Amino acid sequence: KVCSRSTAFRLKLTDYLTSMLFVTHDQEEAMGLSNRIGIMEKGKILQIGSGEELYRRPVNDYVRDFFGESARISVDGKKYALRPEEWGMENEKGRVESLSGVRGREEDRIVLKGEVVSAQFLAIMRQYIVKWEGQEIKVKLSALAPFSEGEKVDLFFYRMES
Repeated sequence: KVCSRSTAFRLKLTDYLTSMLFVTHDQEEAMGLSNRIGIMEKGKILQIGSGEELYRRPVNDYVRDFFGESARISVDGKKYALRPEEWGMENEKGRVESLSGVRGREEDRIVLKGEVVSAQFLAIMRQYIVKWEGQEIKVKLSALAPFSEGEKVDLFFYRMES
């Protein structure tokens, strides 16, 4: 649906060498149809850029949340907001890095001890719910990830310099 719309819109815009403003609340549609996106809240523009720029470097939680949910956690007094695909997980069965491809130095790796409370196979990935300090964190990993409900795991991510 988005692919065919995207192709049709781009062909029309190319024919007329023009720009178009398209308003939507659907992030997939916004990214599929646009080369630049503006995120607004209450009539105020918060950020303008490519879909990838806004997704990877949102200026605030509102922009971040437009592209999907995040787990907000506090570790050693620092606050983090991580999307499900930004987590890695490991236990004695193995280590699976994040789907986002973000890697850091080992000394920048932050590890949280948790327990898998839900594991779902979703064809190209597995979705887990991991309980950490009373909070349920959604994690998306490769479909080959070996973890099961009830298992103790180390959730991890890499602290990135801003």
